[in-house]
Amino acid sequence: MTKACMSLLVESLRVELAPFDIIATVVEPGYFRTNFLNPDVRVMTPIIDAYDENTPTGQMRKALEKMDGNQLGDVKKGCAVIVDVLTHSGVGEGRQVPVRICPGSDSDVFIWAKCDDTVKLLDEWKEMTLSTDHTD
Repeated sequence: MTKACMSLLVESLRVELAPFDIIATVVEPGYFRTNFLNPDVRVMTPIIDAYDENTPTGQMRKALEKMDGNQLGDVKKGCAVIVDVLTHSGVGEGRQVPVRICPGSDSDVFIWAKCDDTVKLLDEWKEMTLSTDHTD
């Protein structure tokens, strides 16, 4: 959820800062092979009941722990791509810095799913959306 909030914040900042020649962008990476998901590396306080294995948060934590060591992304390659995009070199040469930099072959899966969900929502509620205009 925090990632989604940051993404929307950066979209807004990008528009608001553009007159000052300031470019705002957010990095939304896929999963990269680091120790971040390794439960043995993290220092954790005892888990409270609200986050136990039977809650959505607990289930997500367990799923992420199973991914540890199996992430597709190579950190060095991911960092190189980010630097290229931000410095207009390599893969970013001749291109504008986008509002989102999405390194990792699995990063777009979540974005496409959100796009699909949004289109479905708009389709489902189209009649309501169109019913609110003045009739004069």
